[in-house]
This record gives sequence, C-alpha cells and structure tokens, in this order.
Amino acid sequence: METKENLQIVKKLFEFSIQMINLYEYLIEQNKKPIAVRLLSSTLNATCAYQNRIVADNKKDEKEYEQKTNNNLKNIIYWLEQCHKSGYLHEEELLAEAYKLQQLCSINGT
Repeated sequence: METKENLQIVKKLFEFSIQMINLYEYLIEQNKKPIAVRLLSSTLNATCAYQNRIVADNKKDEKEYEQKTNNNLKNIIYWLEQCHKSGYLHEEELLAEAYKLQQLCSINGT
C-alpha cells in the first residue's frame, strides 16, 4: 500500500543507492569488482522489490516482495561487514544505514 511513509522509505533507498554507487566505483578502483557487483546489484534489487511491495495488488505478492527486499538487504549488510573487516569501508554510517533500512522495510517495522 502506498503511503507517505512508504514513499519516504523509497527515497531513503534511492539515496542509499547513490551512496552504494560511490562505493561501487571505489571498490572497482581497488580491484574488488566481484564484491562491488554484489553490493550494487543487491542494492538496486532491494530498492525495486520494496517499490513493488508497496504497489502490490494482494497480500501474497506483498509478502513475496518483502522477502526479496529483506534477502537483498541481508546480502548488502553481509558484504558491507566484509568490506569493513577488510578495511575497504571507511564510512561506518553506510553499514548503519543498511541496518536502518532493513528495519524500515520490514512490514513489522512500518
């Protein structure tokens, strides 16, 4: 269901996506393309899945898109944690934002 709150979450997801594009470029420069691709793909997939969730016509589709969003956010968090441990993620705020988005995108969180 589209609500003002859901649209605000979509905006946050797009803002996060821009940050992840910047991280993608940095990781490419560091010869970490496989990680960069996973992070960016999961980010874009999560954003699309969430948007599809809020316009879904029925509960079954809504639940399916919620699960896709959650799975992609889990993947983002995993790879951001790996980047942080390896010293490639210098902005811990990005990881904190991923956790916040995971909470916001949950049906129970909204």
